[in-house]
Amino acid sequence: MVRLDAQGRTGYGRILIAQRPFLFVEFYRVGHVDVDVPRLETCPVVVTMWCSHQGIASGEWPIVGHVPVGSVTMPDFVISNAEGVWIVRSAQPVLFPPDAVRIPATEDLLRNAQPYGLFGDRAALEKYRQSLDG
Repeated sequence: MVRLDAQGRTGYGRILIAQRPFLFVEFYRVGHVDVDVPRLETCPVVVTMWCSHQGIASGEWPIVGHVPVGSVTMPDFVISNAEGVWIVRSAQPVLFPPDAVRIPATEDLLRNAQPYGLFGDRAALEKYRQSLDG
């Protein structure tokens, strides 16, 4: 559970992969503040990303339950640089790891691509807010 703003809006996420100090998480569109943890599986995922575990370690992202995770299919990630916009396929949280496949982005691939990189807990929270509001 994460506090999204001063008005009391609350969000929820789930750890899909833990490679401390990195976490691969998904965040949900919940629709209201109070939600039963098992119901999260029926909520739409708005963004998935690699982030640091600091939000949990600091207590700012309290763990409120457990929803088991089966196999995880990594999404396509999008990255922009001086060479253009690319889709990166990788299961690692670091920039261009050895297993990365980088292909030119197309409109179709960008539609479901997730942000690439490693987000700090505050940057991850901001990206979550933007995904909910956008």
